Amino acid sequence: MFLKGKKLNIVIMGGGKLGEHVAKVMESRGHKVNVIEKNEEKAKSLSTKISGVVINGDGTDILVLKEAGITKADVFLALSGDDKANLMACEIAKSFNIPKIVAVVNQPGNEELFVKLGIGNIVPVTQQVANAVENIIMSDGSRIIGEIANGAVKIAELVVSENSKYVGKRWSDIKDFFLAGVWRNGTYIFPHNHLKIEAGDVLLVVARTKDMEKIASRLG
Repeated sequence: MFLKGKKLNIVIMGGGKLGEHVAKVMESRGHKVNVIEKNEEKAKSLSTKISGVVINGDGTDILVLKEAGITKADVFLALSGDDKANLMACEIAKSFNIPKIVAVVNQPGNEELFVKLGIGNIVPVTQQVANAVENIIMSDGSRIIGEIANGAVKIAELVVSENSKYVGKRWSDIKDFFLAGVWRNGTYIFPHNHLKIEAGDVLLVVARTKDMEKIASRLG
């Protein structure tokens, strides 16, 4: 794997709470981290909290990026609260052929733009918080894993209760969602035409976001 056993040169754009936390974690794992932060006070504060260089500057400025070590970076992380700045910085980072580029996406709906422009490693923070809250609400062991198609489709692990209308149904009879797999008694089962749903199964469900709550209710 890319990270395994290698000490990395990491450049982070964005020295807020997220950037600070990531920088500290990466340094604790032996990686070298330099951070770019546009706000002077934040930059000064962060410089006292990490070992790496903290540069007070604009992360979309190629000269600032070079000062931060972009030409030798193994990883570039765009972690600012400004999606436009994150996207611009990633576009510049791509020109340096950095092996791993990751961007935070703050505004829901902007994920598709990043992907279309070739920034595939994105972290949609608002949606992840929403998913975390939803997982707490779904306290029976079910959880939302993620979403695709700009939020139109969700992927979830849903637990089948004893009273569920799906108990005893064959995989081939399920029409209202796509069943990608079943976790049963510690074993993952790939769907097949003769597979029957049992109480206690954990289903890997792919469905339209607007239908997921109804499906979860029927399974639970």
